Amino acid sequence: PDEQRKEYGEDTLWPAALVIDADGIIRFSELSKFLLDRPNPEKLLKVVKNL
Repeated sequence: PDEQRKEYGEDTLWPAALVIDADGIIRFSELSKFLLDRPNPEKLLKVVKNL
């Protein structure tokens, strides 16, 4: 991330995944420090199916 900040600046957006239920409660969150890193799809589906 430090190398990317030097190249892209301090305001670079990082990948994130959020699952928010109908009441506005965050049920899952995952923040990545690497641009190509994404959450496991099976993990996300499990959270969504359990809402």
